[in-house]
Amino acid sequence: YDLRHAFATTFLRQGGNPLALQRMLGHTDMQMTKRYVHLTQTDLEEQHRAASPVTHLIGKQGRRRKV
Repeated sequence: YDLRHAFATTFLRQGGNPLALQRMLGHTDMQMTKRYVHLTQTDLEEQHRAASPVTHLIGKQGRRRKV
């Protein structure tokens, strides 16, 4: 089971799809898959930064404005 835990966490850290992970592990619901994933706060912040539309808008503007 340690290998499954390491695989699940690494898979998501590398940008893998959670639904694909669920299918690969053979789980019928996401609750069981969540037991195998151990993400840190840093992992969540990196995912947010990569997926946030606000980050992409700021990056295109190249500067920050006061709101």
